[in-house]
Order: sequence, then structure tokens, then C-alpha cells
Amino acid sequence: MRFTSQASSDGVTEQLFTLTSTFGEIPGVLWTPDGAAGARPLILMGHGGGQHKKAPGIVARARRFAADCGFAVAAVDCPAMATGREMRNMTGSSPRCGPARRPEGN
Repeated sequence: MRFTSQASSDGVTEQLFTLTSTFGEIPGVLWTPDGAAGARPLILMGHGGGQHKKAPGIVARARRFAADCGFAVAAVDCPAMATGREMRNMTGSSPRCGPARRPEGN
């Protein structure tokens, strides 16, 4: 994990980071209470395929959990969202985070 930037406002620190995977860099964001030290519970926030790790609803909930509850909160985008162009160059196609499947009966 490599942290790439940090900002703080309203009692919450936001740090952008990248994780290295076989598909390239996976971008993420970590929210913590300002001045947080030591271990604390971590909430991993998920989002739908059409959203982003910093979609307004994700950010609002993450900031609330960090400021009001003292939790660390993280959200990541899948490698395809992070590195679509690079993935196409490596594989010849644009990969997805997972197969798009309809529930049976629909």
C-alpha cells in the first residue's frame, strides 16, 4: 500500500492510496479521525459498478463513521475502473470487476 495524498477537514483525515495487484494499481481512499493513533475498527465500504470510491454517499457515510464513531473507513475501486486503458493494453479487452449476471428468472 502506498499513500499518495492526504487532506484533513472537519475532524477527518482523508488519505488516497494505491494497492499493487497483478492487474496494476488499485486506487483507494482511507478516512480516519484526525490524530488517530493505534488500532481501531475498519469499515470497508463497497459501491456499485456505476459508482466511484468517492461517490457523495460513500464519502458522507465514511466521514460520519470516522468523525462520530472513531472508525477507520476505506473504499477501493476495482482494477478495471482504475486502469482500464492499461488493462486493455495488457489483455486486449476491457476487463470487468466481475461478470454481469442477471438473477435467474429475470
